Amino acid sequence: GRDASTGLADLAGIEAQRLVREALGRPDLGGDDRRLLERALAELPKSEALTHLLVMGPPGREPAGLVLERGPEGARTSTPPDVTTGSLGLALFRLDPPADGAVKLSLRRSAALVPEVPYRVELVVLAAETLERRTVELPADGGRVEVQYDGRALGEPKRATEP
Repeated sequence: GRDASTGLADLAGIEAQRLVREALGRPDLGGDDRRLLERALAELPKSEALTHLLVMGPPGREPAGLVLERGPEGARTSTPPDVTTGSLGLALFRLDPPADGAVKLSLRRSAALVPEVPYRVELVVLAAETLERRTVELPADGGRVEVQYDGRALGEPKRATEP
């Protein structure tokens, strides 16, 4: 960006990788297009983190509250996203392989009156050779939803029991 933010540059690189990898996954992709996309993917900058969790919320709406919990039960630490874009709806977490258990993403939107337009968030995990997506709908009452990632796959979204 104009402010020379390395975080936003990382986010742009991860988003570019996501777009190219999704295009490469299309079954109707021709040979010439595949070679061009494979070359483009090879030329994209690589991040130091091995795994990334990209959160894509609805642009133009108030961003969801996001917290990632890491570490073993009883000694978990909570961290905000490494990079956020505010009203664009994008957030990025850099994940190291969870050697000490799964990480848990906690998502929450501001409470709204019903009926309300659904607030859907796309979670995308980008690891060395994998790309996994999951759509999560956040409840209008502002309740928390949790999704675990064990280093291999995203778990099913679960409504959190409030403390």
